[in-house]
Amino acid sequence: MAKPSTGGSYKRKNTFNLKGEWKGFTVCLLLAFFLWVLTSLNETYNSRLEVNVRYINQPRNLVFSNQLPPTLRVNVNARGWDLLGYYIRGGSGNVLVNLEDYRNFNYLPTNRLRGTLQAQIADKVIIHDIFPDTISLRKERQYSSKVPVKLNMSLSFAEQHGISGDIEFFPDSVTVTGSREIIPKIKYVETLPVQLNKLSNTTSTVAEIKKSATQNIHYSADRIRITIPMDKLTEKIAEVPIQIVNQKFISNVRLIPQRVSINFLTTLTKYHSIDENLFEVVVDGQEMDTVLQKPLRVQLISYPKFIYKPRLSQEYVDYIITR
Repeated sequence: MAKPSTGGSYKRKNTFNLKGEWKGFTVCLLLAFFLWVLTSLNETYNSRLEVNVRYINQPRNLVFSNQLPPTLRVNVNARGWDLLGYYIRGGSGNVLVNLEDYRNFNYLPTNRLRGTLQAQIADKVIIHDIFPDTISLRKERQYSSKVPVKLNMSLSFAEQHGISGDIEFFPDSVTVTGSREIIPKIKYVETLPVQLNKLSNTTSTVAEIKKSATQNIHYSADRIRITIPMDKLTEKIAEVPIQIVNQKFISNVRLIPQRVSINFLTTLTKYHSIDENLFEVVVDGQEMDTVLQKPLRVQLISYPKFIYKPRLSQEYVDYIITR
């Protein structure tokens, strides 16, 4: 009995040693990784940083012929520690360029900004090159035009709900300012996409104006306030007379029936303002013949806004031609 007991004890001890060896290996691996990181951060690297630029005191009644670059790319030389500190601080923020200092110049060599960039980045991060190396400051008299705003919206509604009136947005037009070559080509401005789902109540939202990424254009407004009126839907029926268009016979024609019912949904606020006079239902007189007298297809040509799912009570009507 003693021998089997000894063998079992030996197996448990072996398992414990394997776990200990695995823990030791993990500690050594982490320590090696930590030492590798420390060594790497002490190395010197060539790197490229992107720095935001903010321009102040832009000239009045003038525009720049070319768009001023919103960022500068800077080649630097620094230890890993210093680059890590730069990124931890969230970069260098905005480099301020006072355009008043260059009002009599057509070009700004970005090398003149080296001192400002060096102070904002870090003393131990050495700047080598700045791109672009020159910023064009050529100016021309500004040109303005007022253009309409086009909404870019995707809407869906909760069950038994719909739009109860015109979507209102303000401003409905904006003034765009830029060079005389560009502005006349702009016929409207569009908002960035807005998607609203399962609307049931009147909703207000804001849409940003979609701006040109390449052209030097300024807008009198950056965003549009939008109101979407909503209401519950209810069913209604309208009895509408059928009109004959393109009639080819001089004789009198009698339709059977002469009126058709239209079932539709509309909002509670529009229920009492919608009547038969707002619908147009027709048949095509060119399809009539005196021999076969096939039924004429009924067509709903127009109907008022803010009604949903209009359905004709019948798709065809008969007719009688009398002399």
